[in-house]
Amino acid sequence: FVPILSAISWLGAVAVPINTASRGEQLHHIFQNSKAKMLIIEAALLPNLDTLDRSDLALETIYVLDADGADLPDGATPMPEPGEPVEQAEVKPADPMAILYTSGTTGVSKGVICPHEQFFWWAITTGRQLGIRPGDVLHTTLPLFHTNAINCFFQALVFGGSQSLSERFSVSRFFDALKESGSDVTYLLGAMVPMLLSRPEGPEERDHSTRVALAPGVPAQFHDEFVRRTGILLLDAFGSTESNNVIQTEADILRPGLIGRVTKGFDARVVDEFDAPVPDGTAGELLLRADHPNAFAQGYFGMAEKTVETWQNLWLHTGDRVVRDS
Repeated sequence: FVPILSAISWLGAVAVPINTASRGEQLHHIFQNSKAKMLIIEAALLPNLDTLDRSDLALETIYVLDADGADLPDGATPMPEPGEPVEQAEVKPADPMAILYTSGTTGVSKGVICPHEQFFWWAITTGRQLGIRPGDVLHTTLPLFHTNAINCFFQALVFGGSQSLSERFSVSRFFDALKESGSDVTYLLGAMVPMLLSRPEGPEERDHSTRVALAPGVPAQFHDEFVRRTGILLLDAFGSTESNNVIQTEADILRPGLIGRVTKGFDARVVDEFDAPVPDGTAGELLLRADHPNAFAQGYFGMAEKTVETWQNLWLHTGDRVVRDS
């Protein structure tokens, strides 16, 4: 995935990473909305295409990775061998690098247009928060169709580290994977921490070199126990596919339940239903802005009305309810 994503970017084309669980209507919507012309797919995921009506899609070419022995559908061919190097396209910071589709919890999935520079700022903001150093190994078990794992790749790229990947998150294998990869930094989502703590405490929880984890949304009651058992510092953060790492904790402001302070280069506001700021201590919707051009996404592909709705009054409306303290 990573070399292919890099190659697509090098050519100035636009990548559309697709959730491997997508089938049927959702998969059809992604192809129809993105107007993707080429699909690169693993042989094991070919059954997903059996649920897809391709008659009205722009899809022209299907390349299958590891195609040996696979029953290829009509129009599909094995992925070609690498050819001669080609010249880099004249890619600008604002050019779209990827269209990442949301999970569709509030309606059909929206294709978030992510420019090249957005991932540069993801790397800068997150890498500084985690204290990434040249030579660090960044281990992730999160899926590569999601902004978190792509962000991890860019952190390695910008800070001179390397990315280590597990095929999926495994509670029983997580700490072994940290040790085997020589991980210095890892990535967790809220529910993963209590899942790891549900197992009996064992020596493997300390038998690794990982010093810190980006761990947004971990329930407050699990922080201290996880740090005691594993020695891994948990840092919280707020970011969405549309935004960046805009709010974050650091070692000096660790307080379970606190998202953190607004990151340098961004602005945040907590508002009522009319977008008017509410007093500290009052719950409201979180709105965001970026100082740097292209640090945020550029809107939703082919969904102008949804773009205007989300970016009304020149602020990114997260739809998330928060309280800001003094």
